[in-house]
Amino acid sequence: MMNYPVCYFFIFLAEAVILWQYASNLFDSRHSAWKRAAVLCGLYAVLFAASLFESRWLNMVLYLLAGFIFLVTQYRLNWRPAFFHAAVLTAVMALCELMVYSIIGHFTPHFLQNRGTLRNIALFAVFSKLIFFTLIYILTHMIKRGKKQQVQQDNSVLLLVSIPVSSLFICSHL
Repeated sequence: MMNYPVCYFFIFLAEAVILWQYASNLFDSRHSAWKRAAVLCGLYAVLFAASLFESRWLNMVLYLLAGFIFLVTQYRLNWRPAFFHAAVLTAVMALCELMVYSIIGHFTPHFLQNRGTLRNIALFAVFSKLIFFTLIYILTHMIKRGKKQQVQQDNSVLLLVSIPVSSLFICSHL
């Protein structure tokens, strides 16, 4: 599956840019842009190396962990909201990928058997990351609008983490 490392480099780059955009629009940073970029590059290098094992569950858990580490170390967030936002990003990305697999698989019956070809990797990457970016962009603006209306912090955010995590689990078994 990792026959085209340059293509996967751009996939991981798109995911990193989306995470950066999400975090930068919602949270106050603790460090300079250079330090955030260095940490993000290091985390995504680990994600890229782990993807060579071609384990969907490992990739998903490490993506969640990388997002959490990035948010909690580079932004002024406690661990609970950082974990919640990392879980939301993970769930939205997984749902976008499942949606694109489903749609493309519906119109191209042999897509899943040939998903390792450059054409299918590029088709999947472009559509899934565009949808991911669009949904995260919309979500960012909804959260920003909600923050302006919210007066006090609600500690029930930890309970909300179960929603994207359970959705991800259910969708992965379909």
